[in-house]
Amino acid sequence: MSTRGGLVSARHLPAGYYALLVVVLLLDVTGTVHSVLPHLLSKHLAEDSEGLLLALVLPAWVQYARPRLLHRREQWPATGAAAAVCLAVGLWLYGGGSGVSGKVVTLNESFLALAVLLPYVQLRRPRSPALALGLSGGVLLVVLVASRAALVTDLAECLAMLVLVPIGLDVVDRGILDPSARTAEASRWCWYAFLLLAPACISVLTQAVGGEVLRYAVRVQEAFVGLLLLELYLAVGLHRTGRRATTGPRADARH
Repeated sequence: MSTRGGLVSARHLPAGYYALLVVVLLLDVTGTVHSVLPHLLSKHLAEDSEGLLLALVLPAWVQYARPRLLHRREQWPATGAAAAVCLAVGLWLYGGGSGVSGKVVTLNESFLALAVLLPYVQLRRPRSPALALGLSGGVLLVVLVASRAALVTDLAECLAMLVLVPIGLDVVDRGILDPSARTAEASRWCWYAFLLLAPACISVLTQAVGGEVLRYAVRVQEAFVGLLLLELYLAVGLHRTGRRATTGPRADARH
């Protein structure tokens, strides 16, 4: 592809990406997705509304709000206000969302996750991957220990997002938030394959083996979908991959 063609594609990709997600979300929450799209496609999209909301809001914040707020006095007041709005909407929907449809109410978990993730991505980078792994591990431990608790079951998608997003953004695709970070292309694509295949594998294992942990894991496929879309858009589509990791004698000689 020519340079000119690449620039045109990069210029139009954000509009196309966000417009498509908005349209699909509207079709989903209004219950019209099945009458507009083929059955097989609409069936999957209708089950992924929370992931689509994550893939809409978090990349928009990273792409447009985060760089404008970094190092400014308004950074944390604005971020805190956005997180507070997400928290309030999430709690309102979790409580039943008086007057709204059930399809909208199900978005509560994405809003609750965003209340945590917006401040998290706003933190200045570089950050140690250990911080991300510690956060993800802590949330995962809560899930494993309290998986039978009603609140943990109700917020399965929210908790899955809090497990997966820090790993995706601060362990694998560090270039999304930190242009100076080194990333390995092979590791990134293996991670994308995991996000794509894990929900299907969990579903098959649940049917074949069963088990409480697997039955819980089946509930969180939307978190995988949302993070996959987010990373493909920002890292692959917008080339936010940081610096390519290099190994071997030649790399050592350059340093």
